[in-house]
Amino acid sequence: MRIVRTVAGNQLLRLVTDRQALFLLLAVPLALNFILGVSLQRAFSPDFKPDRPYRVALAAAQNNAAAPHFREVLRSAQEYGLITVREAVDEAQARRLVTERRTEAAVVLPPEFPARPALVIAEPGTVASAVVEQVVRTAAAAVVEPEAAAVPVRLDVVAVKPHRGATRQPGATEYYAPGMSVLMIYFAARYGTLSYLRDRATGVYLRVRASGVSRASYLLGKLAGNLVVTFLFMVAMTVATRLLFGVHWGDVRGWTLLTVAASLAAAGLNATLMALIRTPEVMDGVSAGLFQVLGFLGGSMLPLYIFPDVLARISHVVPNRWMLDGYLTLLGGGGPSDVAGDASKLAVAGFCLFALGWIIDGLHARSVGEA
Repeated sequence: MRIVRTVAGNQLLRLVTDRQALFLLLAVPLALNFILGVSLQRAFSPDFKPDRPYRVALAAAQNNAAAPHFREVLRSAQEYGLITVREAVDEAQARRLVTERRTEAAVVLPPEFPARPALVIAEPGTVASAVVEQVVRTAAAAVVEPEAAAVPVRLDVVAVKPHRGATRQPGATEYYAPGMSVLMIYFAARYGTLSYLRDRATGVYLRVRASGVSRASYLLGKLAGNLVVTFLFMVAMTVATRLLFGVHWGDVRGWTLLTVAASLAAAGLNATLMALIRTPEVMDGVSAGLFQVLGFLGGSMLPLYIFPDVLARISHVVPNRWMLDGYLTLLGGGGPSDVAGDASKLAVAGFCLFALGWIIDGLHARSVGEA
């Protein structure tokens, strides 16, 4: 055990003295937390409106009797702050305004409207096109069935609990504090695996082995160092986001349970990658790509609340999603029992990945006579 502690302590010391690694692990996620938290704060608000109304060009035929009523309905969307409407002479001018980006969308009312449908011209796949299309559908329905459009609708506001045991939904800064942390936790664990591969490439590993240290002790020390580094990384991120952004991570017992399990999963994945990829240069590139994909699928970049159905289903089998779900539950007021399921899945995944990495590394060691 003394050798394991020595190897793990040496790994931690190397990280602490590596300024470039510390910058990557701490300054980058905190900067992204600030940028995303500030820029997307309004998107997390239940009364979300765009920063500025979407500009819409309206080309309506002069002899269209429904056009005045259509404009009246659009005016209500203007008053709410969703759109601003400017007139266009004809469809050609309306299209030109969109292609020249002087408006986000255009609406063309043919002379036969509503017998012929209204035309929405916009760049596909944008929020503006979706908003304008919905506004136009509402306006068209009001023209066709004005009595139905005038039927009052009562809004009953209820409190929504997005996560198990949570009593409130976090804001953007609170969301991205754990979001960025569970993305970068893999990079924190990677530091130890890269040092192991570099030690093998430079001959340090063989010299340590020649001094009487067994492969099992050396490898166990590296893996234990990974666990310590990842846990301390989460401690640093928790303290930093608390001091800089006022993020309260919730129940300490739940946080500890979840963080130990998350550290185990991150270190376990790196152990498997370390066993499969034997060179530090390849490990550096492959792992960076894989971790970013996991981060995207787990909700670290795109908020979980707006995931398409396909991505939402995929994310449920990604460890990042289990981590993020757990931390968001704690942020919302949950306790240890509310995150026990996520912690269990992470712990099982971590142990399995550790075992897989250990077995593969052992097979490789025997194949080259290092066992």
